[in-house]
Amino acid sequence: MPAPPPLLGTYTPLAVRVGARVYCRYRRAWSRVTSWTDAPVPWPRVNQLGIWGGSGLLVTPELVRAIRTESAVGQKHWFGVGTKAVWNWRRRFVPGEGHVRTRGDRAVQRRSSEAGAAVTRGVKLPDAACDARSVAAKAAGREPPPRWAANGWTAEQLAMLGTMPDADLAELVGRTECAVRSRRAVAGIPTFRDRRRS
Repeated sequence: MPAPPPLLGTYTPLAVRVGARVYCRYRRAWSRVTSWTDAPVPWPRVNQLGIWGGSGLLVTPELVRAIRTESAVGQKHWFGVGTKAVWNWRRRFVPGEGHVRTRGDRAVQRRSSEAGAAVTRGVKLPDAACDARSVAAKAAGREPPPRWAANGWTAEQLAMLGTMPDADLAELVGRTECAVRSRRAVAGIPTFRDRRRS
């Protein structure tokens, strides 16, 4: 099981006792403190005055800051709430349409992507997998990128062979000097220096 993401900020709950009367920003109503959670970040639970049941965390300006900053998985772990509570909070306090991502969500995704890339970085893809991807791309009608069209050289790039030093052309077209020299030799084109002598 992956470790929970660290919180991006620190959050201090309201110092209240069980039975205290407090205002809950989520309920938009006065509520009574019923208990405290035993989550990693302890927080008071409340019940709206005049309503039976429906208790939940006391949403204060401090918790609103966490709702707008932290990742969903972080809120669930550190504050001890469920998915439904997190998304209800976001609909109320996070501006935007549809699925809203916070700074914490983006940090979690970035860490996950970096961890996956670290596992696969430098690992050669098997030939069978490469062939399968090629077949799938052709079936979907996807064209190869321009870099690989016409044996990897465009007509404009071929026309530039020998018109400048190989190193300069390599930097211009994003290839190695060796690749430029090899393609020029195959085409039978003299070097830039030889052309200037003639």
